[in-house]
Amino acid sequence: CQREYHYNYYGYWPGWNISAPLKVRSTYFLKNLVPIDALVGVAVHEAIKDYLIRFKNTGEDVFFSKMLSTAEAYWIKVIENTKSKKWRNTKRTVGILEYNYRDVDDKEILDAIEKTKLCLQNFYTYFRQLHIKPEDILFIDDEEAGFIELTYEGVSFRLYAVVDLLYKTPNGIVITDWKTGLGTAEEDVRLQLTTYGLWAQEVLGIKDLESIEFRVVK
Repeated sequence: CQREYHYNYYGYWPGWNISAPLKVRSTYFLKNLVPIDALVGVAVHEAIKDYLIRFKNTGEDVFFSKMLSTAEAYWIKVIENTKSKKWRNTKRTVGILEYNYRDVDDKEILDAIEKTKLCLQNFYTYFRQLHIKPEDILFIDDEEAGFIELTYEGVSFRLYAVVDLLYKTPNGIVITDWKTGLGTAEEDVRLQLTTYGLWAQEVLGIKDLESIEFRVVK
């Protein structure tokens, strides 16, 4: 939808300024509304990122309970900002989309929180089995490193890719992506991982794409 694309990427600029037209400001703050399922993904990714950064910097395993605390704190903040309607006038403040359009059963939120916990448990079980050393970790959800300029098969373009986790092994590197959605099309996953591969080639100077291993963890 061209209209949706316009509002999502252009129509809200510069809605964060108080002097912006009302329609533009409304568009900007409506972007703060996020569906419950998507919030599960955000909570999971933020908790894992917090865990991995601490592990890389200190070598400390902060245990599963710490990740749960991070995720629970995130949900508490989102629920408070939703019910107080803080998302309507505060920059970068997320609200639960469903609350703006219909009544939301408490069970729906509790189920989302339980799904968050399950995803974190799956990650923790998976990560502990890898026996990765802190110094092997090269990138952790690094947004600043996401933009690159590159030329592929004679075509120059700007690429944006933020890998959840990238670490080295004796055989090359491994790019890992956390999935919390109910079902992502296989072709979309292949496109995403190929993009990650092109990004890794450019950033790390890797010539052989086959030396990059991709893993999807649900």
